[in-house]
Amino acid sequence: MKRWKDLVHEAEQEIQLLQVNEVKGKMDQQADFLLIDVRESEEYQKGRIPEAASIPRGVLEMTIERRVNDKAKLIILHCAGG
Repeated sequence: MKRWKDLVHEAEQEIQLLQVNEVKGKMDQQADFLLIDVRESEEYQKGRIPEAASIPRGVLEMTIERRVNDKAKLIILHCAGG
C-alpha cells in the first residue's frame, strides 16, 4: 500500500506549478482552460478572480466531474498556499 507521501510525489510529477503572470497570460490569450478556486468560501468572498469557479478543496474530488466534461481540458487550481 502506498503512503501518502508516495501519492503526493507521483502527483507532483504530473502537475505544473504556474506563476500568477503565466495564468494571466493564458487569460489574456483567451486560452481554453477551467480555472477553479479551491479556497474556502470565506477566503473566496474576500477576493477572487472573476472567471474562477469556486470548489473548496474539501469537496473537490466529489464535485469535479460535474464541472469537467472534457478530461483533456487544462484545469488550473487557485489556492492560498501555492
